[in-house]
Amino acid sequence: MLDLERFDTFMREGRIIRSAWTGTDAKGRETACLLAALSADVAKKESPEACPASDMWPWLAHLTPWIDDAGSADKWPGVIQRYGEIARKLHRLDDAAGRRLNYTMRKIALDEAARHFDHDKFPNVAKAIATVNQLLVRAIKNDVAPEQDWAAARAAAAAARAAAAAARAAAAGAAGAVAAGAAGAAAAAGVAGAAGAAWVAGAAEAAAAAAQAARAAEAAWAAVAEAEAEWAAAASADRMIDAILTAIEDEIRAVET
Repeated sequence: MLDLERFDTFMREGRIIRSAWTGTDAKGRETACLLAALSADVAKKESPEACPASDMWPWLAHLTPWIDDAGSADKWPGVIQRYGEIARKLHRLDDAAGRRLNYTMRKIALDEAARHFDHDKFPNVAKAIATVNQLLVRAIKNDVAPEQDWAAARAAAAAARAAAAAARAAAAGAAGAVAAGAAGAAAAAGVAGAAGAAWVAGAAEAAAAAAQAARAAEAAWAAVAEAEAEWAAAASADRMIDAILTAIEDEIRAVET
């Protein structure tokens, strides 16, 4: 079970930390990251795998350390507060809501990646992103496309990624940064919008199409990492984190009304 009393204590005493699983504060008290504050087992094993699957979808457990660590310092207290409120109500959401949110997380990442390259200069990348975006929108609406559609999208994204990478290799200076953004966007399309390595391992769950997309993520993430200067900026993380939390809050509100 998620230990909400433990979380409240860590929150009240300022013992939730970033960029480490656990630690000790100046008073000798245990400190813990967001996920470890919610589960003593996570704190002990220092792994999202220890988070109780009955209380949190594996993909969300894998995503949570990134939510804790990636955003800006000024937004972080609000993120922790919102996450705590979400944790109290996750049990109200069923597996169908979890699948919709899984695909929504991917779309959020894909949309963010699409901000960081020249769409006119790389029309093949833009086309690949549009194709994957359509598949994600379908899946969010509980209409998961057949595997051959995902396979075609991955093939197109791979070709776009190769072209963008070649352009990046041939470019220099500022032009290289633009091409790097294109490579990252193409890679995001190739993973069907998976937001990053932090939660790829748990993204698949039981859905076959999601599993296919998650497997594609392993190969594609290296190219996303090449665009780190744009992709991992705190402003980008803040936008994605806000969108992620909002999506979960919206699903919760839908079952409360």
